[in-house]
Amino acid sequence: DDPVDIVDRNPSLVNLSIVRLKGYFHAPFWEAVSRLRHLTTLRLQYVNIVPTDAFWAACRNLEQLHMISTTFVVDNHFCVPEQSFPRMQSLSISNVRFFKHMEELKMIRQCQQLKDLVWRSRCSSQGVQEFIQGLVQGLWPNLESFDPGFNIPDQSVNQILCGMKRITKLYLTRTKFGPIVFQTLRHHFNTLVVFDHRGGSGPTSEMLREIMCSCPNLSELRGDYIVANEVVQDNPWVCSSLKFLQVCFRFEGSKPNIQQMIFVRLSGLTQLEEFQFGGWSAGPTLGFQEGLDLRLESGMGLLTSLKNIKLLNFYATTQIFGEDD
Repeated sequence: DDPVDIVDRNPSLVNLSIVRLKGYFHAPFWEAVSRLRHLTTLRLQYVNIVPTDAFWAACRNLEQLHMISTTFVVDNHFCVPEQSFPRMQSLSISNVRFFKHMEELKMIRQCQQLKDLVWRSRCSSQGVQEFIQGLVQGLWPNLESFDPGFNIPDQSVNQILCGMKRITKLYLTRTKFGPIVFQTLRHHFNTLVVFDHRGGSGPTSEMLREIMCSCPNLSELRGDYIVANEVVQDNPWVCSSLKFLQVCFRFEGSKPNIQQMIFVRLSGLTQLEEFQFGGWSAGPTLGFQEGLDLRLESGMGLLTSLKNIKLLNFYATTQIFGEDD
């Protein structure tokens, strides 16, 4: 079927996703999309877009726009038009080919009601500094969720966090994360819902433990590792609403009962749906009892309190199971 006809036959569309469709989406298609008066969300993934004026007009009144691994079919003179996106609250620009990072930033600056920004690009230091200047100037007063997919020095990360009045979701997997950044993040512990930092110069075991002991609204935590011996000396975990936990517990040199103590802590996370506690794909497999030991004699039976669990992932760990286990 002709995509234009499909859109015209569904005038009440609210959400539109275009994923892995061949061909090119030209002006007639975007003119049809512009006629969808109820459309709030547009998702473009693995498609070729001709960003004509009709495309930008179709995006103007959206609340959410997600462009992921998409190609802009443009010439060397392409630029984002001078317009605003007055209703845009969630914007994802992730690996969009032939969308220059300064043009990406121009579009971001035109979305001044943003709450949620995913910006995964080959952004230059100049682009990062201009983004920080925009934050300082108050261009995005409602921004509370940030996911940059490029390497940012920890000083710049700290400036970004200082410029956000409220932080609920933070994805910093490919950025630097030092003590100064963590000190700034402490001011947002009461509102933090998602924290994701894996690989590279990430938060220490001590930092991850403090997050679990200090963030009552946390629902998702993804980090590298926590030293198990130190957990039992911490304050109680307050993240009882946690649903997704990805962290490796390391038991090198631990006392025999430490495994069970960790299982006792985990058994209190009764809302947990996904628990990933393996090693790293790029690193060596953890030896037996160097990671969490999934045997009944180590305390695994305590996890029966996790009634909502859907996924247990123990990739790159060594496990020895008996029949009862």
